[in-house]
Amino acid sequence: MTSRPFVHLHCHSHYSLLDGASPIDKLVKRAKDHGMNALAITDHGNLHGALEFYNKAKGKGINPILGYEAYIAPGSRFEKKDAANSKEASYHLTLLAQNRTGFKNLIKLASMAMLEGFYYKPRIDKEILAAHSEGLICLSGCVSSEFSSAILGGSHTLPPSAARRRSASGAGGRATYDANSACCAGVLASCAYHCARSARRSSSLRSPRASGHICRAA
Repeated sequence: MTSRPFVHLHCHSHYSLLDGASPIDKLVKRAKDHGMNALAITDHGNLHGALEFYNKAKGKGINPILGYEAYIAPGSRFEKKDAANSKEASYHLTLLAQNRTGFKNLIKLASMAMLEGFYYKPRIDKEILAAHSEGLICLSGCVSSEFSSAILGGSHTLPPSAARRRSASGAGGRATYDANSACCAGVLASCAYHCARSARRSSSLRSPRASGHICRAA
């Protein structure tokens, strides 16, 4: 039985300032050398490397997955006060484009984050994520995500902001959500509860990035 190839879905290039250090051509070559058939780019708060990555990945026969690691405000993106540092001003959330529509929505989100939500970092919020969710895949993010912060803080219920949005998801959102993403607008609340319980029992809690279960929003 042939094993399914491993693919990185959360990867930073040198376009992630003060974080990533890998040039895109070296990232693509490394993926090719390891026999990967695809690779995602998820730089912090920007899509600056998307075109370069797409062209170089295609040139090496690697399927490019375009995305970015968004900074998402705890409340409204227009609230810009009282945070002592960037960690208090935003959570991290990994977004991937599933198709052309999804990539266009990533561009809209990244642009509005710079123009409307900048506070320490370029931030989106759940309002505009819900409005531009079509064609997006939303992962639970790293240890700095809202989900990971809730679990590491001992909570196994939805954050109040997410609970208030349970009924707001059905209208037009066609995004695909990681079942761990309790912080996303439009997330399936029942999945969030059961995943929170299983995450607390799992030894993978030490590495919150390791999440593979995907839930598709209806």
